[in-house]
Amino acid sequence: MTRWTLFLAAYSYTLIHNPGKNLCHADALSHCPLPVPVEDPAPIHAIFEVNDLNLPITALDIAAHSSRDKTRQQELSSIQGCLLWGTRVVIPAKLQGPVLKVLHEGHPGIVRMKALAHSYVWWPGMDAQISSWVSTCQPYQATRPAPPSSTPARWEDAGAPWSRLHIDLAGPVHGRTFLVIVDSFSKWIDLALLPSTTTLAITKALTRVFVTHGLPDTIVSDNGPQFTSCEFEVFAANLGIRHALTAPFHPASNGMAERAVRSVKEALERFGPIDWHSKLSRYLLTQHTTPCTTTNKSPAELLMGRRLRTTPDRLHPHYTPVTPLASDSQARKFALVYARNYSGHPLWVPGQVVAITGPKSYRVLLDDGRTWRWHINQPRRHWRLATDDPRCPPSEPVYPPSTETFLPSEPVYPPHVETFPE
Repeated sequence: MTRWTLFLAAYSYTLIHNPGKNLCHADALSHCPLPVPVEDPAPIHAIFEVNDLNLPITALDIAAHSSRDKTRQQELSSIQGCLLWGTRVVIPAKLQGPVLKVLHEGHPGIVRMKALAHSYVWWPGMDAQISSWVSTCQPYQATRPAPPSSTPARWEDAGAPWSRLHIDLAGPVHGRTFLVIVDSFSKWIDLALLPSTTTLAITKALTRVFVTHGLPDTIVSDNGPQFTSCEFEVFAANLGIRHALTAPFHPASNGMAERAVRSVKEALERFGPIDWHSKLSRYLLTQHTTPCTTTNKSPAELLMGRRLRTTPDRLHPHYTPVTPLASDSQARKFALVYARNYSGHPLWVPGQVVAITGPKSYRVLLDDGRTWRWHINQPRRHWRLATDDPRCPPSEPVYPPSTETFLPSEPVYPPHVETFPE
């Protein structure tokens, strides 16, 4: 008590007596507390499960949230008895059909009709009804554009060279029409100039090509009248060739021939009308010898099993040039001969060998200045008197023997005859 008196001496206070029976814990600060059992809290996961329970939503919840929903309070309204969602009129179920008819007066498509409807009206399921309405509109379906192109189907790979051919007509280019033939296996392109575009002209051109490469198993063409005629079907049937037609008005089905036609047309346009035949031949040779990007081999290698020799091959050091022509021992350069005259008289014309053009062929210069090219069996040796040769002394006249026609391998001349040096 003394301690509390000293502590409270600095304060002005009034003591109020409270009986001890009203203070159950008056001695709590001076005595040890009694042990009190404490219950453990519920497990954490159980508490979470209780808090995550999806309680059913009631009309009261909707009413409470609707009154606080700022985004929807101004969207729905009623003006003169018409319900509006924003600026769009909510159409009753019985009027939805007439409204759809009005919206489809211009026969718009699904997307355009939806855009028009979203500007004026709304009702539940409106977009689905618009799609169904447009899909059943006969005028729209009859005039609608083509659907998106599907992924083009590829032809199966040809199992052997010259097994499946794709053909098409190219032209007219510079007034000429060509038959383009493409081998599916080797990508070999062949051309045939057509005098006309009739079935007979096409079958003749194909026959000439078949003479070189043989008969194919299948021919693929478009639906041109030349290929769908009875004559062409009989032509293919007689040769045992299957004729496959592509889908009408779908050139991509015969894409290999169409691509070859475009390449040929581009080449002909670049060549121009002058000397197009030789230029086109060089184009085909280049195409036949150029490796394909898909096979890494040239069409000639795949079709013929060998590389075609071209001008660039001569650049290689291993290229073997043509063996030089060997001169025949029976005729020498600058030798005097009689050349056989096949155009009239006299039967033999005097001349002189001026060049050796082959193992058995020579070029003969006649006395009148003309040059003839003859085989070794056609001219004969020309013998002159010594007095006829200005290089021989006039005092040594000699006549040639009458039975000798060509110089022997080791010619032996009479001692009084002088021949021209070799």
